[in-house]
Amino acid sequence: MTRGPWLALAAACAMAACQRAPVSPPRPRDAAPDRPLARFYEADAGAAMFTEREWRRIRRMSPVPPLEPDPTNRVADRPEAARVGYALFHDASLSIDGTVACVRCHDPARAFSDGLARAEARGLRGRRNTPSLWWAATHRWQLWDGAADSLWAQPVMAWEHPREHGLSRDELARRLIARHGEALRAIFGEPTGDPLSVIAQAGKCLAAYVRTLVPRAPAPFDRWVAGDASAMGAPAVRGLQLFLRVGCIRCHSGATFSDGDFHAVRFPDDPEAGPDHGRREGAERARLHPLRAQSAYSDDRETMFPPNPTSPEDEGRFLTPSLRGVALTAPYGHAGTLPTLEAVIDLYAAGGAPSGDPNARGERDVFAEPFSLRGSDRADLVAFLRALTPDAAR
Repeated sequence: MTRGPWLALAAACAMAACQRAPVSPPRPRDAAPDRPLARFYEADAGAAMFTEREWRRIRRMSPVPPLEPDPTNRVADRPEAARVGYALFHDASLSIDGTVACVRCHDPARAFSDGLARAEARGLRGRRNTPSLWWAATHRWQLWDGAADSLWAQPVMAWEHPREHGLSRDELARRLIARHGEALRAIFGEPTGDPLSVIAQAGKCLAAYVRTLVPRAPAPFDRWVAGDASAMGAPAVRGLQLFLRVGCIRCHSGATFSDGDFHAVRFPDDPEAGPDHGRREGAERARLHPLRAQSAYSDDRETMFPPNPTSPEDEGRFLTPSLRGVALTAPYGHAGTLPTLEAVIDLYAAGGAPSGDPNARGERDVFAEPFSLRGSDRADLVAFLRALTPDAAR
């Protein structure tokens, strides 16, 4: 072969390599100067390549920042309040028959969820799937429909719910004083005699405990972002690329993988539980909640804004859950009707349940557009989602 063809071949190879080479990643904020964000794979058909804009978004997804203060709960970060909260969390006497403690449905081995489609207590089934508590402290709104506007306002709803702990308000206050009165008095002072006051105090201590449940160990994804290229394999990296490009990031954004807002993606209800209208009901429940952030029991009535008035547009909208720890919290959806991560991905790819499905409510958000799955896409997305759980927790 003459020199001319050799030069032409070399030039063609160089051009192809330039076209397929991954974008040079920026350095992470806190990394040593000689540690790039990640050194990726060869520029071959299996490599994931990211744009500079995608890299900027990835860097905002890790690490998880410290929790923001809760101005409505002055004991939110006091260790003595968290210790009382731990005792409350494990106290089955705070139920009508002495069999139900918070830990029954919030199992530490399952990221503080329960592994059931719908919560069960005392032989009764609830309407919804039990949410994980791992990242609950990062949400202003609690429960699938946001019916509680703070972390400390939520426990009373479980204690008084007939299908959960099943106590009346007066009986709940009596048991709290009998079992935990001394500990509450040491933190809040002498009780006033108002049942809701002692319930609010207990709720604030429980919230202080739940704020300690944010996992400290980094997930494989966090180690990868910090510069450990071996922390995620090629499938998980390709899954991250898909996560960004098919639009998952629009709602599952930031370091907690949740925007804290409500969206209609047409996840199906469980027909046995009846129709669930989501935020359309939850906004009104939050507005009327006796322990809402603007109530006399709040430590700051000015900072937190009240919920917007109920709107027909809220039909079928539910809170975006965090995806951290999602590998431990099956089944999925507000009613637990999707058994696996693969099933969730398939539903999203289809754009949610079809318009004629009687078990799905609301108009699909514009963010929830359908997308195509090809080849290993589904498995790659699952690999990435699993990389959001710390190894020690799996």
